Amino acid sequence: MADATAVLFGIANLYVAEFDATNAFPIDTVGAGDFGPVWTKGAGQTPVWAGVGYTQEGVAFNMSIDRGEIAADQVLDPLFRPITGRSVTLASNLIEFTPNNLKLGLGQGAVSTVAAGASTRGYDQYAVTGNVVDAYNTWGVDAQQPDDGEPFRLIAWKGLATSSLQSTLGQRDTAARVPIEITALPDDSVSPARILTLRKYIPATG
Repeated sequence: MADATAVLFGIANLYVAEFDATNAFPIDTVGAGDFGPVWTKGAGQTPVWAGVGYTQEGVAFNMSIDRGEIAADQVLDPLFRPITGRSVTLASNLIEFTPNNLKLGLGQGAVSTVAAGASTRGYDQYAVTGNVVDAYNTWGVDAQQPDDGEPFRLIAWKGLATSSLQSTLGQRDTAARVPIEITALPDDSVSPARILTLRKYIPATG
């Protein structure tokens, strides 16, 4: 039977934390664990969740499975279709054009800050150098279920930025964007390795 309350639409927020084996869903308690601009880290988690700010065109979630084909001379159709590969990705467009978001989108480089002085400007700097080190992060998506306001959450436990950056500055009616694509890799700190987890929350009884 059709269930209109299961239709999911509306705002989704994107969160990130440095990859760590202790990373977990934010706390589930009413109030601190509600849908909103802040994720409170779960018990035992070391890194802090941080929102990436404003986005455009939502957060796309994609999963594709590649299959081979084992055929036999005696039949037209394949006998088996074994899995040969899988890809899980998240994608969005960050419109807060900051050094930190550039680093998140490309998964490379370093961000540093120089404090302002009495007569000199300070700055945040993003630098790409010859030292290439992949940055792994845990990524979370927080949507709100329209029927009861409860969260609908998705976490890619070990994500690597696989984006190509193309941004245009100086347009009057279009924000400069940092397009991001995150490929989820196996987090083998647990067994079996975790890749992606979805949670559809149910209201508290009290």
